[in-house]
Amino acid sequence: MADKRNATRHAALAESVALVLRLHGHDDARPTPRTPRRKLSETFAAPQTTPAPDILGVPEGWYVDVTSADPGRWGPSLDSTRRAAGIAGAHRGVLVAYRNSKPISKAYAVMTLADLADLIAEAST
Repeated sequence: MADKRNATRHAALAESVALVLRLHGHDDARPTPRTPRRKLSETFAAPQTTPAPDILGVPEGWYVDVTSADPGRWGPSLDSTRRAAGIAGAHRGVLVAYRNSKPISKAYAVMTLADLADLIAEAST
């Protein structure tokens, strides 16, 4: 039951993040459709696929995932996002971290310092 509740909460969070992005001009932003969980044997039998981000429709090269994890767990979540971004061919992985009792527009966008430095350099050219 907890898995279903977590999946529902995660889907609602992804929809909220996509909505905020659409309100800020990213008209194609939408959550990735979720598929039912597969059995472990089906996972090993299926061919490896490129991991899908939680939010689709953002500019090419961006990979956006969402989490409601505690701040102490953002590091491993960001590492996972960046690893999936690399596999998917994106050059920038961003983790949107929900803050309890805050509007979704006040969520944190977590990225590495190197990605931030690259973003600033791109904006200043």
